[in-house]
Amino acid sequence: MGKSFALLLAVTAATLAGDFFLKRAADTGDGVWSHSLGAGALLYGITAIGWFHLMRWNSLTTIAVLFAASTVIGLTAMGAIIYAEKFGMREFVGTAMALGAVIVVYAK
Repeated sequence: MGKSFALLLAVTAATLAGDFFLKRAADTGDGVWSHSLGAGALLYGITAIGWFHLMRWNSLTTIAVLFAASTVIGLTAMGAIIYAEKFGMREFVGTAMALGAVIVVYAK
């Protein structure tokens, strides 16, 4: 699982970076012609290759829960820290539920 965990972290990081660029593209006036959109799309393509390998080695349920939880946490942090978006009770509960899903999947 060590190799898979490292790849999952890389896929998550690439997804977060892709979302950063997509958000940047959405906030500019360039729209679909922006370099940021191209960078985001390229990063998403890279994540597809990582997902392919993860699916070969692991159950989809396991990697999906870990990926979903890590992206929820990462994107919530990105929104709050980089974009100064509100992090209220609703966001806190949603993030806690994402972490709860990881615990449920991995509880033995």
